[in-house]
Amino acid sequence: MKKFFLCFSLLTALAVFTACEKVNLDDLRDDDTEQEQGVKLTFNVMKFEQTSFNDPTYVTRANINELCNKINFALYDKDNARLKYVNQKSEDKDFGKISFNVETGTYKVVILAHSCSANATTTNVEKITFPDNKVTDTFYYFAEIQVDSDKSYDVQLKRIVSKFKLVTDDDIPENVKKFKFYYTGGSSTLNGLTGYGCVNSKQTEIRTVNSTAKGQEFSVYTFLHADEGTLKMTVTALDASDMAVKEIQFESVPMKRNTISQYKGSFFSGGGTSGASVFSLSADGAWENTNNYSY
Repeated sequence: MKKFFLCFSLLTALAVFTACEKVNLDDLRDDDTEQEQGVKLTFNVMKFEQTSFNDPTYVTRANINELCNKINFALYDKDNARLKYVNQKSEDKDFGKISFNVETGTYKVVILAHSCSANATTTNVEKITFPDNKVTDTFYYFAEIQVDSDKSYDVQLKRIVSKFKLVTDDDIPENVKKFKFYYTGGSSTLNGLTGYGCVNSKQTEIRTVNSTAKGQEFSVYTFLHADEGTLKMTVTALDASDMAVKEIQFESVPMKRNTISQYKGSFFSGGGTSGASVFSLSADGAWENTNNYSY
């Protein structure tokens, strides 16, 4: 009787937990690989190498865990059905190395490196989503491979996001506690086959103000639908009650993949609405280039 009561209690508790919690399996399962017959595949995520825009002889190198804290790997068949996935965190012992067995055949491979709050959901390769639709600095690899024997691949991921950066040339008022960035023209959902955004998103990002001194920087990332595009960006300074203190609209922000579009100017002492009035281009060692604008 005691054993029956104990089993019944455990089953009841499990049922209650299952009913109350919505579980994202892509988030919880770090590795669904099984011991099986077939050939062994190994993928090694190598260092990132990026060339300066102005000086092609200058190359920056960085380990994967210096740029991202999560890696999401997914393997698909010829019909885009996901067969395997592996999720890793930077503290994992073999971070950046993925191994498993498969049958011989043709497959599609997608590898993502990012720093979101949780893992990307890769069930649908043509609509990969990220937690809360938030985009961080993101790196990507895609390949179609023919597997007929044990193989090891050394892969280099490339940055697939664009970054909008706001730099304040004036002091931030004491009552301003955060900035809200609301923009259209980008995407928070990724097509894993192309590496481009695939949804017309309306994205909102909040950035906390940690210092009121001039020269503060605030950045947001997005996936473009092509190598180049434009964003409509509204930046609002908010007080502690989320009331608007000042708002500036950037009607047509030129964006390019792997490029920072930086707007620098007097946010609070300048005009109300601004577009690009001065254009200049400079290199950033970690990005292809930075497009600088004043407002």
